[in-house]
Amino acid sequence: RTFALRGGFLLADAQCDKTTQVSELFVRESQQKKLRESRQCDVADLIAALRSAKKSQVPSREMRKLYMTHHVMTSKPEVFARVAEAWIDANPRTKLADVLIKLVPVLRKLKRYEDAIALTDFIHDHPYGLTQEEKRILLTTRAAAWTDIFKLSGNREAREEAIRCLNESESIGKSDNVDAVRKRIESIIRFRSY
Repeated sequence: RTFALRGGFLLADAQCDKTTQVSELFVRESQQKKLRESRQCDVADLIAALRSAKKSQVPSREMRKLYMTHHVMTSKPEVFARVAEAWIDANPRTKLADVLIKLVPVLRKLKRYEDAIALTDFIHDHPYGLTQEEKRILLTTRAAAWTDIFKLSGNREAREEAIRCLNESESIGKSDNVDAVRKRIESIIRFRSY
């Protein structure tokens, strides 16, 4: 006998007195097959990303996007930072905005605030063909790195640099991230004034 259920069928086997939901079996097998295939692609992509970094070769933007979304890259910030920094070092004249936009927050997460700032030093003087949106994002993350330093040290120059970056970012366009960094600075100032 066959009974229709949500999204599948329930087969009742009178001889064995077993019931099996057929759709679940098919879905489970299909998912396992896709998982095996994706793991093979993931490993190949990860190896290709690591090789490109080791050889100081910068992959195409499409390949960088694929590599940067790899689960090892997103779950292991140290690995991502090493690969991304190698790509940036391979061609210092060209600023890889897509890589910087991902790398600067990772460096902050790793508490490498000075490195995050150093990678974005160019932003005020020479934008290297960045779009306005890319420049706004990098200015905001740069401001956040300066804010991290201000929070740790109370350094007024760090606070002023953070505010300068935020103002420049805001002149390009408003965003929730700019507001969040500004509120964070204000909170640190209030806390330090007690």
